[in-house]
Amino acid sequence: DAEGYDLRDRPVVAHALDNGEEAGVWLADSKAFQVAGCRLEFGARVVGGLVVGHAIDDALVDTIERQTGGLLVVVADHAALTRVPKGVAAGELGLAVDEIRGGAREVTLAGSTWFAQLVPVPGYTGDHRVEYLLLRSIDEALAPGRAMLRILILLAAGGGLATLLLAFALSRRISQPIDALVARTSRIAQGDLKP
Repeated sequence: DAEGYDLRDRPVVAHALDNGEEAGVWLADSKAFQVAGCRLEFGARVVGGLVVGHAIDDALVDTIERQTGGLLVVVADHAALTRVPKGVAAGELGLAVDEIRGGAREVTLAGSTWFAQLVPVPGYTGDHRVEYLLLRSIDEALAPGRAMLRILILLAAGGGLATLLLAFALSRRISQPIDALVARTSRIAQGDLKP
């Protein structure tokens, strides 16, 4: 509730008063807000402005995560304005943001590998660098393929073992009559003609 406050120092409000309406993003109390403002007039006289908006907060982040399957963190400079992935420290996030700004597309946070992208928050024109940090776990994405590979390796090992056992059993079945024939031939050669 900003009734009675002078918000003309905010670019959205200043442009709304000058041009009739404006939309954008501003930072306040370590939060980002998506806002829209319009000029209120009584005849030709400007009597004030109306600004409405909503926080770009964890509730919005949760909605985006449910819809995309990835994680979203709103970042101002190096600090998170919304919840960070589990186990990620604030300093670790700041270093990752620097890596991404430097061109990295994969970062490691809390021992997990993530595909990462920074996108400027549309409508923000302030002094800070406010961005959406989009994260998708590479480990999670590769988990089904890795599980399938483990299953294939187990199947191949099982198939190889079964082949060896079958080969051994068949060789025993084939060699026993031949061994008996060789033994009988040796006895005949020694003069033993008994059946």
